[in-house]
Formats: sequence, structure tokens, C-alpha cells
Amino acid sequence: MKKRVLVLHGNRQTGQLFLGRLERIRKRVSKEFDLEFIAPDAPFPHPEDANLRTWWNRVDNEYQGLDESLKILEELEQQNVVGIFGFSQGARFAQLVAMLHSDDPRKWFPNLEFCIMVAGYDAPIPDGFPLTETKRIKLPSFHVWGRGDKLVTPAQSEKLSEHFLEPQTMIHDGNHYVPSKAPQIQHYVDFIQHAFNIAKNGQGGGEPNSGSEPVAETSQLPDEETTAMQEEEIEALQAIFPDEVDIKSSSFPIRYHMKLLPSEEEEGTNWPKHPLTLDITYPFDYPLESIPDFKLIHENNVYQFPSNRVVKLMKILKDAVTEEIGMPSVLSGVYAVRDYLDLPATDLDEVPAQGVESKDVPTSTLPENDSDQDTSSAGPHRASHEDIQKGIQEGLDIAEQLLMRSDKRKAQSEEGLSMDKGGAFWNYTIGLVGKPSAGKSTFFNAASAFSKQRGATEGASEWGGASMAAHPFTTIDPNIGYCLVPAPKGSCPEDEMGASKSSFGSTHGRDSNGQRLIPILLKDVAGLVPGAYKGHGKGNRFLNDLTDATVLIHVVDASGTADAQGNTTGGTAMTNPLDDMQWIRSELVEWVYGNVVAKWDSISRKGRKKLSGMFSGYGQTQALTERIFVALEDYMEERHNMERNFDSLEEWDEADVHRLVSLFLGVRFPIALALNKYDLPTSKKHIREIEEALPIHGAHVGTPLTARSEMNFVKEHLMGKTTTDKSESKAPFGVWQCLSSAIKLREPVLVFPVSDMKTYAPLNSLNERAVGNPSLPSVGMIRCINGSGGVSPSCWNETQQLYIPPSNKHGKGSEVQLRDVIPMKQGSTVNDVFLALKNAGAVSGEFVRAEAAGKIGENPKPVPKNAILGHHNRILKIMTNKRTTWQS
Repeated sequence: MKKRVLVLHGNRQTGQLFLGRLERIRKRVSKEFDLEFIAPDAPFPHPEDANLRTWWNRVDNEYQGLDESLKILEELEQQNVVGIFGFSQGARFAQLVAMLHSDDPRKWFPNLEFCIMVAGYDAPIPDGFPLTETKRIKLPSFHVWGRGDKLVTPAQSEKLSEHFLEPQTMIHDGNHYVPSKAPQIQHYVDFIQHAFNIAKNGQGGGEPNSGSEPVAETSQLPDEETTAMQEEEIEALQAIFPDEVDIKSSSFPIRYHMKLLPSEEEEGTNWPKHPLTLDITYPFDYPLESIPDFKLIHENNVYQFPSNRVVKLMKILKDAVTEEIGMPSVLSGVYAVRDYLDLPATDLDEVPAQGVESKDVPTSTLPENDSDQDTSSAGPHRASHEDIQKGIQEGLDIAEQLLMRSDKRKAQSEEGLSMDKGGAFWNYTIGLVGKPSAGKSTFFNAASAFSKQRGATEGASEWGGASMAAHPFTTIDPNIGYCLVPAPKGSCPEDEMGASKSSFGSTHGRDSNGQRLIPILLKDVAGLVPGAYKGHGKGNRFLNDLTDATVLIHVVDASGTADAQGNTTGGTAMTNPLDDMQWIRSELVEWVYGNVVAKWDSISRKGRKKLSGMFSGYGQTQALTERIFVALEDYMEERHNMERNFDSLEEWDEADVHRLVSLFLGVRFPIALALNKYDLPTSKKHIREIEEALPIHGAHVGTPLTARSEMNFVKEHLMGKTTTDKSESKAPFGVWQCLSSAIKLREPVLVFPVSDMKTYAPLNSLNERAVGNPSLPSVGMIRCINGSGGVSPSCWNETQQLYIPPSNKHGKGSEVQLRDVIPMKQGSTVNDVFLALKNAGAVSGEFVRAEAAGKIGENPKPVPKNAILGHHNRILKIMTNKRTTWQS
């Protein structure tokens, strides 16, 4: 029988939630020792959240419910448990189980060989417990605690270790969490090997440190994953605060200045006279296990900014960041500080810093609260469930109307609903969402040809893509890779040329219909389960991974043969995909809703501008937010409900906020459906019901497909092999169609820069981009394109199997006409294209004039630099005062 490790979660957690936090440790330990981790839920709902669990309720020295918890473990006696891993309350429980095992090993886990206790604490033996401690426990034990842990003090954890014979210890510099960086994981592995050696030979062998000092760190440089997280946070902060972030060092240690500016200008704010600036430096283990080093820079004297306020500000900042340890959290800290300084002067010095322990709470009770506490405000007024659901649907209805008006404006060549600022190549990103085991990672691999960019998870498939399996949470960290998407029909000038359009150039190739392929970033995040926004499953960390997505594709298990947690049931349909669509969108709504109401006290005081600022972290312009607000006001005015407007936020209830959030999500994150597992018998009926119901639950369009067979086609062509079994291998037409339908929901403006308006020759300065861009298809992907009837990229040399600059292949031949395309955001101007080309090094000097046309063969016309881009001016020649080769 397979050896297993029994995982005992902490108070106010669940087995699945805690197992997710152990993912990095579990993977390594499972690989080294072929161990399986099992994590039962505690039997009792937590008094503050019935969805979370506790092993007992402690009253003085009585552990009410301990007997029921022990019965759960008795049921696992036959599971061949060789180890126990407990955290906080679970570590205390592990000690009690170790005592029972030492007294009667035949009854209590006879094969038990080790015990790991993280953030455990010492306490008297509970009343009624069958044993009274008389001697130290011989079971090999590993004790881990943090020097900065205020919930369970280091002294309490060290005292617990003294109940074991020859305890092994690891002390880290963090607080109340399980450390899981690579060097620390190695120490867990070393201890388990040491314990197995004792069980096998009666001796250790290279045993870990047994003193009270922490084990030595093996590296003081950030690993690849940590470096990527740090760099991505900097990029996000620069996007949100372009004028406030000043980079001082972009390599380790990363350091920058962040100006703290009031969220709005009004009387009564408590910001000091002179500006405040945070000097921020990232240590090697931020954000996984530590927080940044913060210093406050300012020129205010003690009267303008008293020292007690400085101390309190820094306390609030560090506490806010510490609460989110494990993920980038500077943004949360900045918002916490701004909220503190936004308070009225009479309240400013009354606000306690988060994390300060109440003097009325006995220290002995602290370990029983080993989870994050809800520090949110009272929030908006309560509303019934029916009113909340009605508000969500009304928000969707308003979003549909707003999007329809935007489509009409685009059809009339006016500015559409612009989500973003122009001025750069659009790094268009599609986010994949869905429940576990719906086929997201399979879809990702079929679309991206198993590509994996920075930020993707370890443990991917041998091809380098996303991990896949028919069980929940195969994906942990997001997989990010380039995919090729057929440009929407009519978006390219050559689309009007019929069959001859394939004779025109294309940097990324063409599909079997001759449609130009354009590169898009695809992000596959972990599967969502009901309650993810509360931390269930893998928690809302993965919802946060979606903030940079342009549109979403919801990969739906159309067969209904997996439950909401992703557990498959064979061929029997047990869920309705329409229900999956509803709760997936509910997760998105509650994610944003929770972020908003956490600041509701400040929002209700500050009004419209403060509420608008709350949406700044979701990647859209202030103008878009204002249009959403106006649309909601118009809707409310039509229904004579103007007492609930943005000037009276203090009157809003939960339904009002849900209506706004639902409207915002409907516009900001439109959804396309990938109706996966089309080949299964139970899918046909479900797909028909979904197509008849569209638009529904934020989704606008659906594409039936079988991701696995399409992925098999891609895999075979990557290997250079093909099969005649068409049932198991099909060209990825379904995946491509789904991607194409998704980008139509927020369609980019495709611009074609040329050096000559008659020959449509490309800019020589873009030649390097045409052969060296990381988004170009690989050899294997080109095989897929050709195998499905498509055309290779213009600069691909089939004989040499590599990209060759056009000057060496084509000269100025017609094969590269209209080769290059630039995706721009709706509302971008000719000047935005100029700036994008200039930033890419494709042009230099200053803008002089531009010529444009919308169709092939059309006479070009001069266009001003502020002209809005559209189909009528998409072929573009820009001239500057500094001539390049093509201008001479």
C-alpha cells in the first residue's frame, strides 16, 4: 500500500485549503519518497465562518470535540500513514497523536515514522485526555517556527519541541506560515530521509541540525520564480502609478521610490504639507516568505507630521503587507496607508495599527486563532439574497446595452468603448477560467503548442507546457504562453481579396482559410471552486492573476461529468454546465465586491471619486469607469431610483454595490465560452441549451470543441509524427475559432505600417522583429499550421528550418506586402502608432506627416496625428524629420 502523510490543518482552515499551501513541499516530498498527502477536514465549523473548520473548541483546559476529531483519525488507521504534518492547532493535534502512538503504536498508526510541526505551541494536557505525559516522545520530530510569529511565539514552539527526544528544528525570519522556499524544502526532505534511516537502521545519517538555531540558508539570491514575481509587481505598479514610481535599481536587490499622493484633493485631509515617499527594497525571499524593506522619506517637521503618526503609518503599512505574505503586496500596503491618511483629523490618531493585540485577550487563547482575521468595515447596508441576485442581473443587462452601443459606434468608425490608453503595442492577453479538470490546461497546450513563458509553474509537462490531469488543481501558478489567433474577418485589408489574400505577407503565418494569424498572450490560471473568493480551493490569489487579462475564455466541461471541485465521475453527467457558468461568474463578482466593501467606510465618506479609484487596479482607464458610472446613473434615473446615486453612497446596500460590480465586470471582462468535451455523449444536449441561452452569465459566444484531440494533433506535429486516427487527433480549428471569437469581444485595431503606399513594402527597421520576436511560431507550431492547411510565416525558410531576414530572402518582392501588423487599442490615434514604432526603434526623429488608406489599391490620403484609428486608415505610412533607409 502507498505510504501516506497525514496533514492536519490549522484552526479556521480546511484540509484542501491547507494542502494547497503545501503544494511546493508536497511536490518535492512526493517526488523524493513517493508519498501521498491526505488532508481530512476537522469535524466542526468555525464559529465565524461555517465553511472553515476547527478541530475543537477550547474552554479553559477542556478541548470540546477532541473525541470526535480523534475518531476521524481512527478511520484513517488503515491508510498506511508514515508521517504527520501539522500546522498551528494542527501541530498541537499532531503532538497529542504522537503521544497516543508512543503509548500504543499498534492502535495509533503502527507505521508512523515521523512528525513535522509548524508553528506548534505547548499547552497543558487537555482535561479528559487518556494520557498524562510522563516521558519525552521518541518519535523523530521536526519543529518549524518563525522569529516574527506573534500569534504563536517562538518560546511556545520551542517549549513544544522539548516534549520530544532529540527534536530537529528549523527557525525562519518570517511569521505565522509554512516556509517553503527551495532551501527550506530541502531541510524537510533531509529530515524525512533522516527519519526513514532511523526506522530502517536504527540510526540517522547526516541528521539535520538539532539545536535551537535556525538551519543555514543556502542562498541569498532570489530564485527564478521569485525574480519573476518581483519584476512583474514592478511592471504592474508602473502601470497603475506611472508618475509615482521611480526605479533606483532594476536588478537584485530591486529598489525604487514610491510617492504617496492623496487619492483626491479636498479640504480636511490629513496629508502633511510636504510630500511623502517610500523607499522600497526587495529582499531575496520577497514575496514568498518576507516583506520589503520600507523607509519613509519626507521633509516635514515634527509639527507638520508628528513622530507618532510616522510610527503608526509604518506599522499599518507593514501589517497590511504581512497579511498577504506569499504574494506581491506593495499595492495593498500603499492603499492601507492612503486610507489611514485620508481619515478626518479627529480620527487620525485613534486608529489602531492592524495586528496590535488587545490587552484584554489572554495570551493562552491566541494560538486558537491561527488564521487571518476579518478587519473589513461594516460595509453597505444589508440586502436580501433575492435583491442581490436581482442587482447582479441588472448589472449584466446594463453592460450588454453599453457594449451594444460601443459596437454601433465602432461600426460607424467612431471611437468605441476604450478600456485602455493608447500609445504602445497592445500586449493583448486572454485569461482562461473554469473549474478544475474542465480542460483549461489542455486548451492552453493546444493553443500555445505547449509554450511556457516566464511566470509559468514548475512541474509542467515534458513538452514545456501546462500540467494536465483529471483531478483538481493540476495548475497552481498561472501558465503563460503565446498563441496564434486568426484575425477577425474584415480586420485586415487583404480580406477583401478572396483566395489571393494568402499571397500577402504575414509575420506569423495564415490559417487554412488564408486568414492572418496574430500573436496573443494566453494565461491559464488555477481552477476555481465555489467559495474561491473566500479562500476555498486555491483561494482568490488566482482571481488576482486575472487582473491583466483583456478578455476571458471560460473553459466549460460541456459533458457535466465532473463536479464543482473537478472530481470526475466517469461517463455520467452529474452537473449542469449552465450552473457552472453561474457560480464561476459569481466568484468573479464576489472577488471584486469583497475588494470594494473592504474599503467601504472610506468610500462612503469620499464619494464618487474614491469609488472610481477602487477600480484602478483592474487595468482600465478612468474614462471607462466614468462611462460605467454614467450608464448606471441613467439606468437608475429611468427607474426613478435616484436616491441611490453616487452622491449618497452611505445609503447604498449590498444589492446596489453588486449591481455596480456586475456591470463593471460585464464591460471589463467579457467572456467567450470554450464548450469542451464535445465528443462525449452527454455534451450535445448541454451545448444546445447553452447556445439557446446566450448571452448569459456574462458570456456572449460559445464554441464547441474537443481540446484533448486538438492538443494531440499539436503534440504529434511537435514530434514530427502524424496519425490516421482522426478521432484522437484533430487540427485545432475549434481552439482557434474560440480564440478568434474571444478577441472580437474587445477587438483590437489592426494597423499595417508600410514604407511605400503603392507596393506596401514593410519597414526595413521591422525586419529584426519579423525574425526574432519571441511570439513567432516555433518549428513545431509551423508544422501544425502547415498540417492544418495554413501558410508559414513570411520570413520562415523551410529548407534551412529557421527565420531569415527578408533582405536575404525576398529583396523587395511582393511576398512581404503588408507583412507587419500592430494591434492597437480602441481609441488609439496615428500619433500612438508613431510613438509605438519609435519606442520599438522602428522610426526616429519627430513626426512630420502621415498617409493612410483603408483598402488595397486605394489612393492614400494625408491624416493628422490625432486621427482616431479604424478600418478607413489602417494602412499607414509615417514620415519623420530623420530619414531612414525607406524614406530616402
